[in-house]
Amino acid sequence: MKLTIIGFGEAGQAIAEGLRAENVAVDVSCFDIKSSNPDAAANLATAAKRLGVQNAPTLDAALLRAEVVFSTVTAGSALDVAGAVAAIDRAKRPTLRAFFDMNSVAPSTKQAEAALLEAAGIAYVDTAVMAPIHTRLHRTPMLLAGPGASQWSGTLAAWGMDATPIKMACAHASRHSRRAGGKQRHDHQPRLFHPSHRQHRRLYR
Repeated sequence: MKLTIIGFGEAGQAIAEGLRAENVAVDVSCFDIKSSNPDAAANLATAAKRLGVQNAPTLDAALLRAEVVFSTVTAGSALDVAGAVAAIDRAKRPTLRAFFDMNSVAPSTKQAEAALLEAAGIAYVDTAVMAPIHTRLHRTPMLLAGPGASQWSGTLAAWGMDATPIKMACAHASRHSRRAGGKQRHDHQPRLFHPSHRQHRRLYR
């Protein structure tokens, strides 16, 4: 199975590091819009090489043969990333089945993401990260919500991840985590950009 991590900052790299240590049978690729900046691109390439991750030059390339996407971008970019993935022709990502949104965004944003992705035939899994990710890496506890949560929790469990499905619609995992005292911590990543939704296809390709 192939996993693509979109947004290869602190959270994305932490997950990749944990999966590498777990030695699971999953091929990991990454794409980060910062790769368009020469200085940032060099740092990303170094991190990807260190973690055994294929550093894709474009989103299309990153999604080639991918079955699962982890979105670990900034809150302001989450909807644009979902829209960019959904906009890619199915012929270019025929194996893509699930999109895990690990970003801390408003419920309305998660619902908008779900609508875009599910219309494109991709299962949207609302994912709430329950603690800072640096300590336990990919084993950091997570809650999954949405129609595909139960099905896809098994895949994450096979990768050594601590993902618990909850019987709630998308946009409820993060709400549940706040009630439980958890807090998503991806907003500490370096800020990428805030493009308009009309721009997402150009910026992520």
